[in-house]
Amino acid sequence: MELNVELKCSDTKNVQHFKMTVEDWDSKCVKELKELLENEIQVPACDQKLYYEGRLLRNHNFFPLKKLYLRKGDTVLVECIAQGDLAEIKDLIKEIKEFWNTITCKDQSELLTVTSSKKVDSSSYVSYDYIARSLDQLSFEYFIPWKNAKSLVHRHYFVQEGGFDAFMAVLKFASRRYKIEKKPGSK
Repeated sequence: MELNVELKCSDTKNVQHFKMTVEDWDSKCVKELKELLENEIQVPACDQKLYYEGRLLRNHNFFPLKKLYLRKGDTVLVECIAQGDLAEIKDLIKEIKEFWNTITCKDQSELLTVTSSKKVDSSSYVSYDYIARSLDQLSFEYFIPWKNAKSLVHRHYFVQEGGFDAFMAVLKFASRRYKIEKKPGSK
């Protein structure tokens, strides 16, 4: 189904109009529409206010779209605080989560050990450079200035996608001691 979308952002006071095609309309709910819009307009689903025929679709995340009785060419209004750079943040969150998965697979009750050998085996090292770069980029490019509508949208998306939980695990990891153990026969 083809849908007209009107996007109003409160930080810029801009109004955008565009058309969007939604496949499998009858099997989707409002939450899935928000997720499709998230990719299209770069606004987290949690920050979108959807209106249809003047009615706010608040707390209707699991309401089936077919019960809205939308017709081809109808317009859905989306209000938001600001638009962000969600595609880039998604990649940074992925790196943090991969690091989190690497460190949580280890026995957390003991001193962490990273094995060092002459032969570089990427699977034996936790990638500190990637995590440091990701956290720096998130901090300085997306979350600062703190009292900015766009950085607020970035922070909401970070939490919505589980980035905050992964960050807390990395922070706990960073506060622990670890040692580098050399394999026998390596210099």
